[in-house]
Amino acid sequence: MANKTLSTVTAVKSVSKSDTVIIEQSGGVRRITVNDLADSLGDLHSTSTLKTFYNNPDPYSPILAQSGNHDVVTDYLTKSKAYVFNSAGTKKAEILRCSGTDPTSSMAVVFKDGTQKNISDLNAAGCNFMVYRPELGILSTTEDNQNVLYFAGTGAINGGYQMPAKYIGMFKAYKDGTKLKSQPNRIPTGSQNIQQFTDAAKAGGAAYGLWNFMDWCKENAIHLSYFGNTNYEVNVGTGRIGDTTEAGYTAVRNIVTGHGFRLVGTNKTAGILPTGTQATTDANGAAVNVLMFFGLEGLGEHIFEFVGGIRFDDTNGYVWNNNVWSETMNDVTTRSFSKAITGPSGGYIMKVRGGKFFNMLPTTVAENKAANAVKGFCDGSWHSTAGRCMAVGGHAYYGSRCGLAASDSTLAFSRSYASAGARLAFYGDPQTVSGSEILS
Repeated sequence: MANKTLSTVTAVKSVSKSDTVIIEQSGGVRRITVNDLADSLGDLHSTSTLKTFYNNPDPYSPILAQSGNHDVVTDYLTKSKAYVFNSAGTKKAEILRCSGTDPTSSMAVVFKDGTQKNISDLNAAGCNFMVYRPELGILSTTEDNQNVLYFAGTGAINGGYQMPAKYIGMFKAYKDGTKLKSQPNRIPTGSQNIQQFTDAAKAGGAAYGLWNFMDWCKENAIHLSYFGNTNYEVNVGTGRIGDTTEAGYTAVRNIVTGHGFRLVGTNKTAGILPTGTQATTDANGAAVNVLMFFGLEGLGEHIFEFVGGIRFDDTNGYVWNNNVWSETMNDVTTRSFSKAITGPSGGYIMKVRGGKFFNMLPTTVAENKAANAVKGFCDGSWHSTAGRCMAVGGHAYYGSRCGLAASDSTLAFSRSYASAGARLAFYGDPQTVSGSEILS
């Protein structure tokens, strides 16, 4: 191409998927196949207007009446992909599947280009395992009720909200020195407060942070839109245990991440990342499940996870979507709402706020008794006027109250405990490379 300009190069009217085009990215000249370019543009600019629609006349039934085009949900999920990021967060390589069955031994990543690398080498290099969630257009038309919900894949809905795209940590986070990591074969870190977790996330690079309240709401939207049923335990599975002694809980709490990773690549016929359970054993040799929810391991099980992007005072909640944590956040990027919840702390969630932003904070909670475990959202809420920040998911002590919709908004800013961890997120978009280039 020496001494040529675009005006002198031969023009063509068609291309094949394997042809290569030249682009500028991150200040350098890069090549990308037409096929991969089309995939990337599809992720960014899909304009699907198909909808799934749910109308539940009984707000306490977990089963939602569905109409519309449910295929759009699967279409959305085909755009959600798993990646390995390099330590600096400047490069990402797409994961095709997992090779091996045990994260403590020879499990490996097989990348889209066929390159294979052991997770021990990727962990040692400081890599992070992340899942891309595209934008999600959503509208919940009835405030303070889950009765009417619309979902529209990556397309916007008139009057609704476009939930932003994000890279979310595949695993509960592990603090490696000063840096928070999303890696297999790690025991999730606890006993840190939300500021300490945020600082550790950002120590890995300016674009890192914690996953936030809006990310959690998006996962709940995906859950409801795909299954048409609020009961996460029935739809996805449970990772809880019957043994609620301290020794029994600790044995489950300290299971290493990565057992669910072996499922990645097993659902290629649908073209979506896996959802379901992977059986393993805890430190006491007892059987226990690890959950995968469309590529995210451990949501709603074993230990709580702090979420950023939300804080409370005595009467209101304040929500924002960036990787900044502030105990006083209330600027032009912030929206507020009443945090009032009717019902006992520690009970089961009957209704959530919903609305334009699909706010999953509860409004109505019923007593903690077996009959309520299969009503409403089938998960627990812990709440108080004094609460200032939030964790989600539950831990093994809480049994059926654990789940994707479960939340604890009783926490002080300084609160830290072994049963509350975190999850990494990336607020940017690294350069896409092949698996062979991820460590170079």
